[in-house]
Amino acid sequence: MVGWVDFPLSSVVFDESMQILSFYRSSAKTQRGFCGICGSTLFALDDGANTICMSMGSMDYCEDLCPESHSFEDSAPFWMPKLLQKK
Repeated sequence: MVGWVDFPLSSVVFDESMQILSFYRSSAKTQRGFCGICGSTLFALDDGANTICMSMGSMDYCEDLCPESHSFEDSAPFWMPKLLQKK
């Protein structure tokens, strides 16, 4: 499972590290960004979107972020509903 957080696209700035990004078109409307060195998933970006979906695992400081929703419930592990009921 991967935690994601959306940010306004206009608030995200890539610096010189942009040179090491690799991109992959994962669907007709979405591309994904990866670290060109280690292959870590960094973000997903839909064509024409005004938000960018960043992988929480790629962030240095995400302790204050808390999931507000989840996707693909039908393919969730059997223990996920129990975990969500505890909240």
